[in-house]
Amino acid sequence: MCESEIVSEAHSQCTVEQKLRDSAEQYKSLVEGSFDGIFIRRGKPIAFANGRLYEMLGYNREELERLERWDIYHPE
Repeated sequence: MCESEIVSEAHSQCTVEQKLRDSAEQYKSLVEGSFDGIFIRRGKPIAFANGRLYEMLGYNREELERLERWDIYHPE
């Protein structure tokens, strides 16, 4: 591999990494700015919830992220 190919590859990698950071920031902004409560689960417990869900349900982060998704739904 010649020097110009290495420089080009490094530039491409930096560009991809920046696009990934930008995408993650846009996603975070969308989720945190949502009027809806949003959660993500990993296996059974809730792995992430946005601030709106905490407000809606009255749980803090530690309480909510120990629950399973079925624990937050109305029983009917």
